[in-house]
Amino acid sequence: MSKKKIVAVIGAAAVILAAGVAAVHINAWVNSPEYQMERGVQYLEEQDYEKALAAFSRVAEAEPQSAAAYERISGIYQTLQQPDQALDSLQAGFEKTGERSFAQKMVEMGEQYQ
Repeated sequence: MSKKKIVAVIGAAAVILAAGVAAVHINAWVNSPEYQMERGVQYLEEQDYEKALAAFSRVAEAEPQSAAAYERISGIYQTLQQPDQALDSLQAGFEKTGERSFAQKMVEMGEQYQ
């Protein structure tokens, strides 16, 4: 094989390898809790509650200690007039994070929906 062909093959392999590494990093970012939180906030602003719920649920699954994810999920359910799901989200948030603010919010919701 000539030197030109060897250089071309090595160059092509380097480009393919670099593209693969970039794809892995992009995929890791897209699936990261930080990215999902950003997307969830954007979906909320667009009032696309189904996509926002999915994004925040992925955050809660990846980072069970993320109080913000449970708060957002509960807020969406409240907006959608689904108090049972909102309370379930607050309960899950309390159980996973130990944040006392969730307990207070559950009491307030219970009073609101009586």
